[in-house]
Amino acid sequence: MVLVVVVLLMLPAPSTQLFFRRRFTVARPRA
Repeated sequence: MVLVVVVLLMLPAPSTQLFFRRRFTVARPRA
């Protein structure tokens, strides 16, 4: 888990936002 946080911090802001958006989209698909 810690490694994931470090990688996210190292990634640029836009990439992190896209990654989180994909995560949330996969976790909660739009009805």
